[in-house]
Amino acid sequence: MHKKLKTEGLLSQDEISIKHPFHPDIDVLYWSKEYVGEPVLVASEVKYFRLKSGNVYPSIYQGVGEAMMLLTFGFDHVCLWHLFDPEVPSDTVSKYKELTQDLIQDTASPIKLPVMVFGRPSKRAERLNHRTSADPKLA
Repeated sequence: MHKKLKTEGLLSQDEISIKHPFHPDIDVLYWSKEYVGEPVLVASEVKYFRLKSGNVYPSIYQGVGEAMMLLTFGFDHVCLWHLFDPEVPSDTVSKYKELTQDLIQDTASPIKLPVMVFGRPSKRAERLNHRTSADPKLA
């Protein structure tokens, strides 16, 4: 992002010489298509959790630190997205979500934490699938 701003002439010479001391990556950067004035910028750190040798990988704490570093860039909002492989047990997903939310609350951090599981049908999808398979007229 710094390079893009620099090459498009949006930074002054003083701003170009300033570099962030920790250089965190921005996994996802987005804003609303409709805005007046300056857009509200949202940066997200994304962590994908999977089973590796029977354990959940990566560590629960890796994404929290990176998301906190994004706050130092001055974004309007910072999110930490936890994405889970469908093979990770539901109780483990719940435990990770609870522990991370507690950590964010205990540090009074403004980070938002959506948690998503890929490949696992939602309860609504399971109910719909059950109804359509039970009644051939609905299939």
